[in-house]
Amino acid sequence: MGFGWLIVGYFFVSVVSLYSPLSFAMLAGYPMMILALWKLAPYQRHFRTALRVSAFSLPFAIYYALYSFGMLGMGELPIFAEPVWTVVEWAYFAYTLALTVLILTAISALCRELYLLKLQGNAMRSILLIAFTYSADLIGRLPFVGGLQSMFALI
Repeated sequence: MGFGWLIVGYFFVSVVSLYSPLSFAMLAGYPMMILALWKLAPYQRHFRTALRVSAFSLPFAIYYALYSFGMLGMGELPIFAEPVWTVVEWAYFAYTLALTVLILTAISALCRELYLLKLQGNAMRSILLIAFTYSADLIGRLPFVGGLQSMFALI
């Protein structure tokens, strides 16, 4: 049905690419996720929304793949200058939050239609965990938090 492709693609995008030199794995992960969402779209309308949003993943995958190739010694490009990098990082932060919530919402809706209430609850719990995780990440990205961390390191 497509959940296998979705899980493997999400693994490549979220886990393998955490290590920056392996960010080129996004070039495999996002197309897998797009294929999975395309296969799942007939079963639940929220998967169609996630499929439309997933099309925006390819520019991010190319950007981070070029970055990883640069880290592996294949040359650095001017598109990785600090202002561009910051904008791309914030855009990718918002994009991954939106895509993950859309996918979990679609899974929850499909489980509700199939009367799999325990799995629906698991999907809703995962949305709350994602919200907590991204909130903590957002707080860690704020400029004044870095100053607080360095201040506490001195104590």
